[in-house]
Amino acid sequence: MTLRENAMDTVSATLTEEDAVESLEGKNVVSIDGEGSQISLRESLAAVRNSAQAAARIQAAFRVQSFCQRELTRYTEIEDDMMLPNLRRKIHRTRHFNDSLHAAAIRIQQKYRGWKCRKEFLKFRNRIVKIQAHVRGHQVRKQYKKVVWSVSIVEKAILRWRRKGSGLRGFRVEKATDGAVKDVEKTDEYEFLRLGRKQKVAGIEKALARVKSMVRYPDARDQYMRLVASSNKSKLLVAKSSDQLHNSK
Repeated sequence: MTLRENAMDTVSATLTEEDAVESLEGKNVVSIDGEGSQISLRESLAAVRNSAQAAARIQAAFRVQSFCQRELTRYTEIEDDMMLPNLRRKIHRTRHFNDSLHAAAIRIQQKYRGWKCRKEFLKFRNRIVKIQAHVRGHQVRKQYKKVVWSVSIVEKAILRWRRKGSGLRGFRVEKATDGAVKDVEKTDEYEFLRLGRKQKVAGIEKALARVKSMVRYPDARDQYMRLVASSNKSKLLVAKSSDQLHNSK
């Protein structure tokens, strides 16, 4: 702006000087020549003055325009220099933000994949456990059927032996020839039941006598306590082993 003001001041100064020169020349012309030469001289001086004013104004305008252009380029360079660090910081922030978003997306994908794999693994394991449980149940039922069958065979063998029969493989239904034989077999069967009851009663009485004798003697009481402790210990061991087997399944 100072350069523009200086240029305008120079233009006005030149114009005032030209006006002063023109006035002086006009006075001289009036004093020397007549009116005709004075008019022509005035016209020529006016043309010169107009051309000088136009040249001065054009030069001043060019100077102002060049000054404005230089100032504009300088201001743009300064603004570019000032904006460049801000742009760099913004670019760095956006890159850092994008990197953090990318890392967060990777972590989310990892968590989701891990959760999905664990879910599929648990589903597969539950199916395997169910299959194993079915297989073990089938094996246990099969073994139980074998045990029941063997127990029934032994029971039948004992009953046939008690009845004085001919065994299981050669077992044939004998035709009843006489009613007395049936009565004898029935009495024999009931006799077997009565004998079993008598044996049970005798065993109970014997155990009661042992308990009574244990109460009388301290050695017997100590022995009884040792037996109770050992039985409790064995029960605990059996319970622990069953729990371990259950947990392993």
